[in-house]
Amino acid sequence: MRVATAKKYLMELSKYSETDMYLMIYDVYKKHMNNEKLSGFETFVIGLRYSEFLATDYSDTAYCVAEALRQELLRKLNITVKDFNARLYSLTGLN
Repeated sequence: MRVATAKKYLMELSKYSETDMYLMIYDVYKKHMNNEKLSGFETFVIGLRYSEFLATDYSDTAYCVAEALRQELLRKLNITVKDFNARLYSLTGLN
C-alpha cells in the first residue's frame, strides 16, 4: 500500500474510537474469511493486524516494508504493537 493512501485511511480511521477500531478489524477479518471482497479502507484496517495485507507484492522485501509501515501506523495511533495485539485479542480473540 502506498504511504499516501495509508495516510488518507489513517485520517479516516481517526474518526473512530479505539474500541470501534478493534471491532472494525474483527469485522473485516470475518468478511475476509468469508471470501468477501474488501475495500481499500478495509484492506488498510486489517493490515493494522496482519501486515501482509499492506504489502504491494508477494516478495520478502514487500512483506518487510509492509511490517515497517504497520509499525509506523500504529506509532502514529500512539499504540505499541504489543499493546495493540493484546487489546485486539482481549476484545475479539484474534491472534
